[in-house]
Amino acid sequence: MGRKSTTPKDGKAISAKLSPHLQLGLHQLIGKRWEESGRKPSQNELLVEAVEDLLQKEKISLSQKEAVVSKWNVSPPERSKIAAFPRKPRRHRNS
Repeated sequence: MGRKSTTPKDGKAISAKLSPHLQLGLHQLIGKRWEESGRKPSQNELLVEAVEDLLQKEKISLSQKEAVVSKWNVSPPERSKIAAFPRKPRRHRNS
């Protein structure tokens, strides 16, 4: 069953190591939004929202980035391979 993912299908999860005062502020914001809307937002949702707001504030056009990224051919992740290490030749003892 689990909880609903907050990451879009084509998106990647984000996380941040926050200082204690920022973490407390974020938890207060989660509580405030929960009271207002009746739905508890995730920390990930709030971080994504904050980054989007910052990009808009800095006048970085997200629509251009979305258009460029939509044209990318994303290849599925490959399975990692275990490197084969060469064996050391055995030394024969002279008896």
